[in-house]
Amino acid sequence: MSSREITPSAVAEAIVQAVAELLAESHGTFREAVTGMSAEALSWRPDAPDTNSIVVLVSHSLDAERFMLNAALDLTVERDRAAQFEREDVSSQRLLEEIDASEVENARLLGAMTAEHLVALTARRSTRSGVAWLTRAAVHTREHAGQAMLTRDLALAALGGG
Repeated sequence: MSSREITPSAVAEAIVQAVAELLAESHGTFREAVTGMSAEALSWRPDAPDTNSIVVLVSHSLDAERFMLNAALDLTVERDRAAQFEREDVSSQRLLEEIDASEVENARLLGAMTAEHLVALTARRSTRSGVAWLTRAAVHTREHAGQAMLTRDLALAALGGG
């Protein structure tokens, strides 16, 4: 066990660091799903109800992260959730740039997080503590990163390459 004193600040730092690592891992998975893929493959979606393309999965996830991290700080951001589900014909380079920009923004937002933010309740579409908003952001992004990898495999099989 560490000799480091357990303070609210130290606990907050550990939680924020864990969320930052989980988001970074998911972004790495998104990069893997996107890199080398054509705009056609990135816009392809399985022929089944309620499925999404890689473009939609990445766009929606990054937008949701931004929303949830801001909610944890009790900040309100404009969001057009529906628009994320309408995107198509986006290049892999553009998506990679969006992932990079999201990481910069996430670092800024997570760097502002305090123990007080983590325990405070914030109401948006639902009411959650800051730590719940952060956890939901990490879990939601991880879910869609896995879906993006599966969609990549299906797109490559359906289209015969990237």
